[in-house]
Amino acid sequence: METSKNFIDLLKPPRIDGKKSGRPRRDGTEKKAVRFDGRWRSGTSAELELSITGSSVLGKYRTQVGREGFEEEFSVAGFVSGDRICFSVDWGRYAAVASSVGQYKAAERGNIERIVTTWLLCESMTGAVANHVSSGTDTFQRVEVQ
Repeated sequence: METSKNFIDLLKPPRIDGKKSGRPRRDGTEKKAVRFDGRWRSGTSAELELSITGSSVLGKYRTQVGREGFEEEFSVAGFVSGDRICFSVDWGRYAAVASSVGQYKAAERGNIERIVTTWLLCESMTGAVANHVSSGTDTFQRVEVQ
């Protein structure tokens, strides 16, 4: 039963107040909780605005693909667990959904904070025999508030 208790402890949501999470690393030390809240921008002309409550993620996804600005906005929902995040985007009128999973990478050696993700996009193909699913990777960098 001790194994189950440890596994359940791993599932507890991380602290988002910057204090230590209380979860030990494999080497026995504790690491600081990750703060995903805020605005993130990717190299593929996308902007992600996240709000975290406990382990729940809500937010907005904006893209510049095919446009000059970030005018169009889509709903985001997901979860965080430690330095890991997963979120889905409802592309609404485009009859598509996307899900991303990723990991936070701390700012070090001149780099800024980032989230490295892998995504799946499922589009409805009108008249097609099957739906279309594509995949890829993306890296989001934290946007500093000015």
